Amino acid sequence: KIIKKIFIFLVILMVTCLVACKGEMSFVYDDKDYNIGEAELENIKNLQIEWAGTDTIISSWDGEKIHIYETLDEGVKEDYMLHYKVVGETLCIEPCKSMLVPNFSFNTKVLYVDIPSSLTLNNLQLKLLSTKATIKDINCSNITVTSVTGNIILSNVTSSITEVFTNGGNIDATNG
Repeated sequence: KIIKKIFIFLVILMVTCLVACKGEMSFVYDDKDYNIGEAELENIKNLQIEWAGTDTIISSWDGEKIHIYETLDEGVKEDYMLHYKVVGETLCIEPCKSMLVPNFSFNTKVLYVDIPSSLTLNNLQLKLLSTKATIKDINCSNITVTSVTGNIILSNVTSSITEVFTNGGNIDATNG
């Protein structure tokens, strides 16, 4: 019985992702060069984030490097911690190890991405599933957010191009 329920859940999840994210969201990726956990990174101009099931908060801070970290329930296995890699000037962040379904039962897992207030990003691309995303006090030339069920909050964001798509959540954009 439980295997059948898991299978049905996975099929529904995959179909939802394919429809809502135009087939672009996947938690299957080449994890060869990915790191796990908290980091401070420099020389980053682009962010690509795929996240599921828990909140995402992207905001400015007074530091000189991009700082990524997450809050976690006690005892979370490394496979379910954030995974990241840097390709050139692009920071890629995933919610868990490749081929795993993100755990939607976490109580405290929240992704934080702190951007130096002096930095203007070229691109911020978010692909979200059942995630509340808060983006505040950042400068970025191009922002694209694609969401399947989850609220998106943009507050005091400076951007030349901002595209936000959701099929089951609210979009709240304020300046100031």
